[in-house]
Amino acid sequence: MSFVYPGILYGLFALALPVVIHLFNFRKHRTVYFSNIELLRNIQQQTNKTNKLKHFVVLLLRLLLIASLVIAFAQPYLPANDQYYPNESKLVSIYIDNSKSMQAQGTDVSLFDEARQGARQIIKQSAKDTRFLIAENNFQPKYNFTVNHQEAEIEIDAMQSTAPPVDFSQTIRHNKNLKAAREYKHRVMYYFSDFQKTMISPTDIEKDTGLNLILVQSEPVVTNNIYIDSCWFLSPVIQAGFVVDLMVRIKNAGTVAVNSLPVQLMIDGNQKSVSNVDIEAGESVDAKLQLMVNEAGIYRGVITIHDFPIVFDDDLFFSFSIAQHINVLEIDQTDQNSWLKTLFEKDKLFRYESRNIRQLDYQAIKDYDLIIFNELAAIPSSLNLSVQEYVKKGGKLVVFPSQFSNVEANDNYTEFGFRYETIADTAKTSVYKLNDSHFLFKDMFVRLPDNADFPVVNKHFPMRLPSESSAFTLMEMLNGNPFMVGNQYGSGQVFAFSAPLHENWSNLFQNNLFVPVMYKMSFLNSSNTGLYTVTGQSDRYTIRNSSPDDQPFRITSLENDFEVIPENRFVSGRTDLLFHGMITAAGFYDIQAGDTVIGTFAVNENRKESVLDYYKTDEIIKLLPKENFKSIRVINNTQPEMHDLVKNSEIGSQLWKYFIILALILIFAEGMVLRFWK
Repeated sequence: MSFVYPGILYGLFALALPVVIHLFNFRKHRTVYFSNIELLRNIQQQTNKTNKLKHFVVLLLRLLLIASLVIAFAQPYLPANDQYYPNESKLVSIYIDNSKSMQAQGTDVSLFDEARQGARQIIKQSAKDTRFLIAENNFQPKYNFTVNHQEAEIEIDAMQSTAPPVDFSQTIRHNKNLKAAREYKHRVMYYFSDFQKTMISPTDIEKDTGLNLILVQSEPVVTNNIYIDSCWFLSPVIQAGFVVDLMVRIKNAGTVAVNSLPVQLMIDGNQKSVSNVDIEAGESVDAKLQLMVNEAGIYRGVITIHDFPIVFDDDLFFSFSIAQHINVLEIDQTDQNSWLKTLFEKDKLFRYESRNIRQLDYQAIKDYDLIIFNELAAIPSSLNLSVQEYVKKGGKLVVFPSQFSNVEANDNYTEFGFRYETIADTAKTSVYKLNDSHFLFKDMFVRLPDNADFPVVNKHFPMRLPSESSAFTLMEMLNGNPFMVGNQYGSGQVFAFSAPLHENWSNLFQNNLFVPVMYKMSFLNSSNTGLYTVTGQSDRYTIRNSSPDDQPFRITSLENDFEVIPENRFVSGRTDLLFHGMITAAGFYDIQAGDTVIGTFAVNENRKESVLDYYKTDEIIKLLPKENFKSIRVINNTQPEMHDLVKNSEIGSQLWKYFIILALILIFAEGMVLRFWK
């Protein structure tokens, strides 16, 4: 048994007072004269023995009463096996999950407010010499140092439930690696969270055998949630003045069906479309919204639904840009290809030019968005170097081989990761498979039928991909040879076909794949950021055709005064902007060079927390490896045990109340002895 306040035990010296009183009887006796006391002698002897015994019993009861009161005020306790000792320095870590899922409604307040209330309770009941480490999902540097009671409460009051989700193992690892934590031998951590199943990976939990881990779970009253999962354009090509279909996937993660849920689309603050959807419990629906913009430029869109109380996933931000023109250059050996001319020249979006290889301005190559090598049997070294530099900086190159010989050109194509065999394969075959996981085909098809009409190939030059090449097959023929390959070269892309654009070689130009594939290659953005990114998943943005001499690019938020200059890393004609976790809030962010906005990207909250599926207390105990910690306990934040747990984790099982009860019993016993013992 140990004591919280051992100094009070000096009060046991008060036990001497009853002893002194009983040893020295200070009462004055009155003399009574009797003529003969012979008859009273035996009675007196018996009475003296009885009184002495009675006095000793009363003395013992009083001694025990004083001892019980002194010990009770010293607050005795039985140390628990996992406790750290109060007479040693103590460190209490308090982690509060401040992700968006903690906005769910608890018994009286939100789960986040419940967690903060529990944390304040811990601070108030901890010993005065306790030091605290406060932590939340953002792991801000200010939380790397220990604080006292008052500072800890200030930090907890300043928290907001706006952070991205963090894995359980990451929190444990962060706490263990802090220098402040390593200075303490005995540590305890209160971990406040709702313990969603997506947040715990039991195979990757850091081992910390010096940590007493107390998991405090907050449970929501309602676990229904409807959220916007994703969006995409049905067409890979978006042009000014044309209606485009935007698909929105909405999921019902609850147990109740929803009817006529409004879905709203805003573009640059203007409403463009509204739809209503019905969603069964546990199901998802794809809603189609239509929009049209009249001019080229950068556009910012927001899709909105209304669902309570989880609201962080009711908005989906996305951005897209429409180019004023797409510049396409065809380089040929003899004549221009009529199919390419027909495809690009009739569309006002494209500025199509055809140049003979002998009349080419190499300095102008960088001004084109797409370059097509049309049957070049030989490529001058100066052109080869210019095109390589163009692709490295983010350009796109499409190769159609020569009908006659590709021997000389092969030396150039090897640099791009492929080469043609010198003899054509004249066996008729056809394309039978697409690499639909590649971004070239992403969102190009709603669904590919099993009997899709793919190009027929009458003859082709077999293409070989060296073992060290990073090129891959995009279209495969029945004979196993690639009909189309792709490769990333620097910041750009190279695509090559195994047959020229002639009817006696293949019917690609007549096939339904020809137009969308050529268009998609023209529209590809070398940054590959897509319509939006997700917090915690993308930490870079690529700017093509830049140089080390460009002034540093800045990132500014359109929702608040957030502004940061990210790391600007120049690589092969492009600049990678590295954010290093600085962007944590959903919304729109502009990329600025000086005062000019050169791009916009959208960031959305991670949807991992949208499915409100939680571990139960017994599941958490089974899930976490007990050998990784000194001890593990799991409690509910709203249960009465929460109050006792704070004290028990500090000083074990408290015994003072039992000594108070004993003191009351002793007082009653003394009264009974004095009253009835004659």
